[in-house]
Amino acid sequence: MAKFKCFLITFIFSFLIGYFCLTNLHCYASSDENNDNNIVKLNDNQKDEIENGFMNWAAKRAQLGGMVVSDDYFNHGAAGMGDWFANTPNGRVQVQNQGNPGSNHFKLHAIGGCIFGTSTDGKVGRDDDLDICAEEYQSLDNNKPMDKYLLADNGVVYELKNQGVLDETTGFCEYSDDGTNPNEFTQTDRKWVVSKDKAAQHELKKLINEYK
Repeated sequence: MAKFKCFLITFIFSFLIGYFCLTNLHCYASSDENNDNNIVKLNDNQKDEIENGFMNWAAKRAQLGGMVVSDDYFNHGAAGMGDWFANTPNGRVQVQNQGNPGSNHFKLHAIGGCIFGTSTDGKVGRDDDLDICAEEYQSLDNNKPMDKYLLADNGVVYELKNQGVLDETTGFCEYSDDGTNPNEFTQTDRKWVVSKDKAAQHELKKLINEYK
């Protein structure tokens, strides 16, 4: 009986230690992802350099997979005067600043982004001149997977996979003209998630670290 009690106490103690460790590891990962100290203030030239460096890396990835990658991840036609943003697990990421409500209203800002897809004309690698009509990707096969990557100044790559057709405005929302009322898209297939692409996360952090 004494041996059984000893075994039971040891088992419970081990379980609690294991649970504590797992919980703290999870919290550490989450806090690192949300840590405001990870945000780097960048000027437009620095953002362009980081995006171009990421695109060079992404082009090699696309070529290996027989896909095409483009920096045409976001654009819009006739729209209002409000700022555009993306909803992410870490908050709204501003992707276009029109002063309504303005850059200071957002904790996170986009450095750039890209879209991966399969070209309808057999192209592979980087293609920054996609055939686009009314924000729709005419030169990408809608029947095959497409992924959008959003690069934020907190060093995190967010991802949007297609469940349906993606266009240049997919995944993005716009504030009202006076910057007071965000028009948020709520479809579950249009919400950004933290990308599980570890290589992409590593590449962005490496590029950003040059400006810390």
